[in-house]
This record gives sequence, C-alpha cells and structure tokens, in this order.
Amino acid sequence: MTVLVRLALRNLLEHKGKTLIVGLIIAFGVTILIVGSSFLDSASRSLSRAFIESFTGQVIITGKARGNVTLFGVAEMGAVEATPLLPDFEKLTAYLRGRSDVKCFTPQVSAAEQLNKAGEDAIGGGPFVYLFGIEPASYSSMFDNITLASGPGLAPGQEGILLSTRQVEEFRKELGSDLRVGDKVLIQSFGNAIREVTLRGIFIFKERTAATDLIAYVDPQTLRALAGIARASDAPPQLDAAEAGLLSTEESTLFQGNATMVQVSSGTGRLPTFTKTTPAVEQQGDTAGPWQFILVNLKDPGEAASFIVQTNQWMADQGINARATDWRAAAGPFAMMPDLLRVVFVLAILIIAIVAAIIIMNTLMVSISERTAEIGTMRALGAQKSLVWRMLLAETLVISILFGAAGMALGSALVGVLNLAGIPASGPLLQTIAGGSMLRPTVALSSLGSSILLVILIAIIAHIYPVRAALKIQPVVAIQARSE
Repeated sequence: MTVLVRLALRNLLEHKGKTLIVGLIIAFGVTILIVGSSFLDSASRSLSRAFIESFTGQVIITGKARGNVTLFGVAEMGAVEATPLLPDFEKLTAYLRGRSDVKCFTPQVSAAEQLNKAGEDAIGGGPFVYLFGIEPASYSSMFDNITLASGPGLAPGQEGILLSTRQVEEFRKELGSDLRVGDKVLIQSFGNAIREVTLRGIFIFKERTAATDLIAYVDPQTLRALAGIARASDAPPQLDAAEAGLLSTEESTLFQGNATMVQVSSGTGRLPTFTKTTPAVEQQGDTAGPWQFILVNLKDPGEAASFIVQTNQWMADQGINARATDWRAAAGPFAMMPDLLRVVFVLAILIIAIVAAIIIMNTLMVSISERTAEIGTMRALGAQKSLVWRMLLAETLVISILFGAAGMALGSALVGVLNLAGIPASGPLLQTIAGGSMLRPTVALSSLGSSILLVILIAIIAHIYPVRAALKIQPVVAIQARSE
C-alpha cells in the first residue's frame, strides 16, 4: 500500500494540471458541503432550542384529529378542523405526576383571534394574534421566555391579556390608539364571539422568531368562551325538587288565576331562598377547565423519543383518545422551513455532484489517454489488471483526501468567521430559518465526516469509466506508442 501511495503521488505530480483541476473541484465541493450543512444544522438546532425552551417543551400531548395538531391549529390539507380537546385530563395529569422522569408540565389552550379597540369608538381591522390561554403559575415555571416591560402580568384565576411590545405597536399603527396597562381590549373570534379584557402587561420576548410576533397570552377562561369551549361552570345547574317542578309545569297552568307560582311556607312570611350550586371542579381554579394541550419537559431531554412511545402506549392501553408528539409537530409550519431548505440544499448538492463527477471523469479520461504508453508498458512487463486498477484507485483516493482536507479546512474557517460575526435575521422568513434574530453557525463533526465521505464516493464513481478504459489497453499499444 505504501508503494502504491508513493506511486500515486509521483503520477499526480507529473500531471499537475489535471491534478489541480480535479483537486479544486473536490475542494470547492467540500467547502460548499461544510458551509451549507453547518448553516442548516445550526438553524435546526437554534429553532429546536427556541421552541422547546419558549413554547412547546420536549413533548406535547394533544387530542387526536385527522391532521397534525399543532399549537397554531390543526394542519390538514384542504380542510379546516377545530383543535380537539384533551380527554381524561385529570387522568393524564395524574400519570405525568407519577412519572419520575417528568420535570414539569403545563396545560394550554390556543386560538387565532383579532384584537380591537374597546369603547364606543371601536373600529374594525385590528391585528391578528395567536392567543395562548395559560395557567400562569405552571407556565412561568416551565418557560422563562418573556420580560415584562410594564404591568404586573397575569395572576392565577385573573381575567386579562398580555401583549408584546411589537403587538402594541401594531395596534397603534392599525387603530391609531396607544395601549397602556389597565386599558380594555376587545378580542373577536372568527366565530364572531367578542370578549372585553384588561391589558395586564406588555412584554418583550427574550428570543425573537417569526412566531413571537404573533403570540400573545390570555387567561384560559376568556379563550374558552371565545372558542365556544364548554367549561365545568357551563354544566347544567343542580336543581332541587321545587325548581325541577317549575320546569315541568305546563305552560297553560302558569297563567291560570289559581295557579300557585311559589309555595310559601306558612308562618315564615318570606320567599324561599334559591342557592346556586357551584360544581366542585370549578372551585379548583384554571387547571380544572377543558384544555387542548399539555406541554411537558423531561429531566433528561434525550429520553423524549422513548417517553413519547411509552406515553402513547399507556394512553392506548387506557383507551384515552390522545397522542404524544415532539416539539416539531407542535411547532407546525414554523418547523417546516429548515426541512424544506434542507431538501432544496440536498437537490442542489446532487446537481453539483453530478456535474463534478462528469468533469472529474472527463479529466481522468484525458489523463489516462496521455498515459497510454505508460500503462501499456506496465502491462507488457507483466503488471496485472488488478495492479493497474489499484494504482489508479490510489491516485483517486490520494487526490480526494488531500484536496478534501483542504476544502474541510477552508469550509471550517468560513464557518468560524460567520460564527464570530453572526448572521442577522432581519425578516420573518430568516428568523424562522435561524430560530431567532441572529444565527451563529458551527461545524459538527458529522458534517466533516459525511462531506469527505461523499466527495470520495463521487470521485470513485467518476473514476470507474476511465479505469475500465485503462484496463483495456493492451501491451502492444505501448510498443506502437513508443515507435511513433
């Protein structure tokens, strides 16, 4: 093997022009692979971190629907489907509390709504937002994603809404009204339900993405009412026998002169007292109402996939019509952009690889045609075809490894510069791709390994046809070439 490598180096140096052409193509290809894959990998990691730490947790449990259930609605092609409610909420929370690998969890409801100005001079056309109905205590302990610019924020069981500074600015631009903490805001659902709520706080997201410009927080009772979600307090009232009797009274008897409307006990002189019965579940506060999601963080994030499998199996065994998925499913359309870019990048690399393979193959063909006499002489001296094949393969591997290493060094250096400088994400699209307002790409060892292996594979494929042509050279060709 050492002899073949030395022979390969000598042959490559004797054909510097051809070697340089093939080598530069390989180095350029590796550089593009390193920079591109580092950018996409870093964007994917940043987006994953942004959503897991700010909105979704590592695992999300939802009701089942035909489409994928996300925090932003049900993603289904060609149809509009309501976000399902979580069945057996108490049983699910008991299951999560009983698992030692669960760090924390919080329930949530969400819906897309439109904000408007409160008061007699209210006008239409306010900004649209995704409202997250949250239980403030458990949500704030799980996500540290906002900083209050003004106001106390939402308290448990309190009616109100939290808006970001950008949404307040959007409100001012569209409706010509400045919002301050304590002002009333109208929320209108697409089902034309309207609720007036108090602005309890104005906040700033610590990490900005395309999603953060759309997200606001509200108490869950208000969002349930807007979405038409039944609450425990909406259950039929508990009636005593006298009240039930009123409901069963014939309409005609209500207007008869001798009809008794209310039976008054003799000697009291007072009307009977009707006591409103409050369902026990309502007395438990926000956590008792219907929810659409449970967001879960684990003590070991690396066990998320295993936890999802186990939880789905447990829910199936319990007959609970719910599903556990990861952050990517919960993020919905915001998680798709890096994947789409990766597909585009792979297609572009495939096209570049085909073009590079053709150029390398043609260059090697020219090189072999110039070495006809050399290869023929080797065959005449008794060299087997296998020796010729190993010699040419060694040349291909040597040039791929040397120039591939140069491409790796150059690509890593470029990524290092981009990491130090940072790539600003100024628009919603770039923020979605970058998972924030600034992307700092880093090189992964997997990218280095896969890039050099891919280039070596392309070079080997490209050298197959030239080698086959070289192996067909007969010894007599060397004599003819020498005589000429």
